[in-house]
Amino acid sequence: MDLKRINAASHISRWRGWTNRPYSILEHMVVGVEVMADMGMPVEDQRWFLLHDMHETEIIGDVPTPDKMLYCNTLFHAACQEFDNALMSRQRVPVRNGRVVKAMDKDMMIVEHHCIASRRYDDFPALDVDNAVHLAIHVRLEWPQGDVRRRWLTQAARLGVVV
Repeated sequence: MDLKRINAASHISRWRGWTNRPYSILEHMVVGVEVMADMGMPVEDQRWFLLHDMHETEIIGDVPTPDKMLYCNTLFHAACQEFDNALMSRQRVPVRNGRVVKAMDKDMMIVEHHCIASRRYDDFPALDVDNAVHLAIHVRLEWPQGDVRRRWLTQAARLGVVV
């Protein structure tokens, strides 16, 4: 993990660039961690979320989940898993079942699809306006808060991620 990788992540678009404003994988990770912190979720899960998409700086960038299910094969998934395992090991992020991180990633995807993505997917889950997590994500996406690289580094320092 170094500043060059963080900078690269700030330039890789979510949703293959089909967004109504610039929106990077780095911002995706920062927003998720900020919401997780506000909701009092476990620090270990926050650390994992802060790093969970860094493989996209090495392996074909961001591919929206509906497209992954259609087009990505086992080699893709194995390469991502290998990268993630090595990164998490170097960062001393404990192996967890990933349930909390996967749930946050799904919530992020639902809200992003609603308010950031400019290309719509059929049969996508709707934004739940009664869900506190969805609302917290929505607020951060609608009103971005400053330099995403600085925000990521701030969260990394808080969580003990080594850069």
